[in-house]
Amino acid sequence: MLLVAALISVFIALLFHPALGVFDPTGFPPRWYCGNWSSTLGWTHIVADLAIWLAYTAIPLIILAFARKRSDRAFPAVWWLFAAFILACGTIHLVEATIFWWPVYRLSAVTKVITAIVSWATVLALFPTLPKALALPSRLNDIQSIIQHAPTAMLVADHTGKILMVNLATERVFGYTADELIGQCVDMLVPARYREHHPALVGSYFDKPTVTQLGEGRELTGMHKAGHEVPVEIGLTPLEHHGKPVVLACMVDQTLHKQRREKELAELSHALSLREVVGGFAHELNTPIQRIVMWAGVLQFRDPPDTIQEPVEGMISASRELSNIVRRLRDAVIRRDMVNQPIDLNTLIGDTLTFMYREVGSSVRTELKNDLPQVLGDPIQLQLVISNLIRNANQAGPPVTVSTQQSNGEVVIRVDDCGPGLPDDPKRLFEPLYSTKQGGLGMGLTISQSIVRRLGGRIDASQRSQGARVEVILPSLPDRKDS
Repeated sequence: MLLVAALISVFIALLFHPALGVFDPTGFPPRWYCGNWSSTLGWTHIVADLAIWLAYTAIPLIILAFARKRSDRAFPAVWWLFAAFILACGTIHLVEATIFWWPVYRLSAVTKVITAIVSWATVLALFPTLPKALALPSRLNDIQSIIQHAPTAMLVADHTGKILMVNLATERVFGYTADELIGQCVDMLVPARYREHHPALVGSYFDKPTVTQLGEGRELTGMHKAGHEVPVEIGLTPLEHHGKPVVLACMVDQTLHKQRREKELAELSHALSLREVVGGFAHELNTPIQRIVMWAGVLQFRDPPDTIQEPVEGMISASRELSNIVRRLRDAVIRRDMVNQPIDLNTLIGDTLTFMYREVGSSVRTELKNDLPQVLGDPIQLQLVISNLIRNANQAGPPVTVSTQQSNGEVVIRVDDCGPGLPDDPKRLFEPLYSTKQGGLGMGLTISQSIVRRLGGRIDASQRSQGARVEVILPSLPDRKDS
C-alpha cells in the first residue's frame, strides 16, 4: 500500500511539474488532423477508449472495496498493486480519447511511464508471491484437514448430492471406504424408502442453505454397506468450494446411545418385574404367617400346659422373624425412588419410537396433539410403559396408531392395534403372570399399571371394531401460561 501511495505521489508531482508541461499541447495538432480519419473510425477509437477507461476504473474500486472488508486476505500488497496497475491502464485510454481534441502527448507519455513502473512492480511482486499462493490450501482442503480425523462422521456434498469428501469416522459408521463413496451420490447412504424424495430435499436445502439440525423428535437412519440401517442425528452447514455451494453433513451415530437406553429399560423392566413378583409373593406369604401368629396367640390366651407353652412362644417368634425376613426382602427389591419431573409426552413418544425403530419399523404412526400439557413423572419409567404398550400392540397386529389428547385436566396416551382384540375379561390383562402371548411372562401390563398408578393415573383396555385400544390417563400439570 505504501508503494502504491508513493507511485501516486510521483505521478501527481510529474503532472504538475512546470518544467515538463505535461498539460501543454503546444507543437502537436489534435489527432483528428493527424492522418485521414473518418468519423466512424475516430469515434470507434474514442468510444472504445472511454469504455475501457470506465471498466478499468470500476475494477480497482471493486477490488479495494473487497480488500477493505476482508482483513484476513492474503498478500495485501499485491491487491493494491493490481488495483494501481489496472487504474493506470485505464488512465492511458482516457488520455488517448482526449488527444483527438486536446493533444496532450506529454501527459500521455507520463501516464505510460507510470503504468510501466506499476506493471513491473506488480510483476516483481508476483515472483515471490506465486509459490506462497500455490502453497495455500483451498477452502475445501482446510475443511478436509480439520474433519478428516474428527470423531464424528462427516461428509461434504455439492448441490447435486455428489459426495466430494468423507472422513474416517464416516467409513467406520457406514462400512464403505472413502474410494467407494467419493464421486457417488449421497443417496446411497439413504434408506431405500426415502430415496425417491431425497433429491427434492437436497434441492430445497440449497435454495435456502442454513445451519440446520435434522431429525429432532423423529427417527433418522443411514444405510450401512451391509444392508442394515444405522440410527443417526444429522447437522448441515453450508459452505463454498471454488465459488460453488456445498454442504458439510455431520452425522452422529446413535447406535450406542440406543443400545444403552434399551439396556437401561430392559434392566428397569427386569427390576420392576422382580418387584411385582416379590411383592406378590410377600403378600401371599405374609397372610399365612399372620394366621400362624394369630392362632398361636389364641393358644397362649387359653393358658396352655407348660409342655406346649415354650413351643407356642417359639412358633410366634419364628413366624415374626420370617415375616421380617419377607418384609426386608420385599423392601430390598421394591425400593426405587421415582425421579419425577415435568415431561412432554409427545417428545417422549418420539424418543421411544426412535430407539424402537429397528423393532417396529414403520408400522407405527402417530397422531400427537399440539400444545399438549406436560405431566409429572419419571421419564425412564414412563418410557417403559409406552414401549411396552407399543410392543404389545405391534405383536398383536400392525399397523399401530399412537395418539395423544387432552381432556378435563388429564392427558391421554392412546395405543390402537389391528389385532384379534381382547380376552373376554380385559381386566385380566393387568393380573400378574397373565399373558395372551405364547411364552409371555405376563408382567408387562402389571408393571405398567403399577407405574401409572404411582403417578396418580390409570390405565384401561377396551375393544375396538377391529383390534384393541389401551389408554394411559395421567393428570396434567397446570399450563405454564396460567401458572
